[in-house]
Amino acid sequence: MNGLEKRFSQYLEDLKSKGKILWWRFEGIKLSLTDCDNRTTYTPDFDVLNADGSMTIYETKGFWKPAARVKTKCAADQYFMFKFVGVQWKKKKWKFEEFEPKGEK
Repeated sequence: MNGLEKRFSQYLEDLKSKGKILWWRFEGIKLSLTDCDNRTTYTPDFDVLNADGSMTIYETKGFWKPAARVKTKCAADQYFMFKFVGVQWKKKKWKFEEFEPKGEK
């Protein structure tokens, strides 16, 4: 983990201690993005099981490169059963950006 990822893991541990999430894993899953490109895979930074049983995928970025944003949007479209959220540390607080799927839920 880089420094930003370590900081976010501490944030997740705090949420876990408060009962807001049940579990989290760093780079725990690899998603195939076959609708975007047959060879493309995506390994999100954090996979989180929320207290309500839903899953949220978090992608931490110091800054977003266009290709990373496209890949995250593509994953959100194909894996609409998960919530995809981009995370940045700005002005001493977390900034969250949700990626809405284009397809049907």
